[in-house]
Amino acid sequence: MDNENLEEIKQALSESLQRENRQPSVGGIWYYVYLKGDNPEWRLAVYPDETFPYAGHDDVWSKYLSILVAKHYKLEKYQWHILKNLAYAMPRGRMGKESGIWYFYHGDDFPSPLDPEHEKRRLINMFHLNLPAAQDKVIWKVAGHEKMNPREKEEFKEVTKIVVPY
Repeated sequence: MDNENLEEIKQALSESLQRENRQPSVGGIWYYVYLKGDNPEWRLAVYPDETFPYAGHDDVWSKYLSILVAKHYKLEKYQWHILKNLAYAMPRGRMGKESGIWYFYHGDDFPSPLDPEHEKRRLINMFHLNLPAAQDKVIWKVAGHEKMNPREKEEFKEVTKIVVPY
């Protein structure tokens, strides 16, 4: 959880958002992360398969986002060790292409201060599905396995000592 690791995380996030290849993504995952005091406080992090092949929510949370959160809240190392195992405490989802259709799976738990329809448009844009090749080929589905885990939400609040406005 050193600064060198944090720079690597920032670089990876930057690369994922500024891919040279502006083709529609074939898949990926996303997270909303709450960083109290930042503007905006809810951050959307997108991990397309083209930049992060085979990335799962557990991997992305423990290797990237838990470190970002721990640094933001100035957590002790022992707290980060707890935090990095809470991959289902924040809103998240997955996108994949099947038979020419892009499916977005989510837990129907977009952060409450955000407009879900606006956030869906943001996700479509971030995965480059606003391009002609993907127009009108996007389907949104609620998937129970993408829903936040209530126990992990509570543990997140205990570790960070903040109230998250879900």
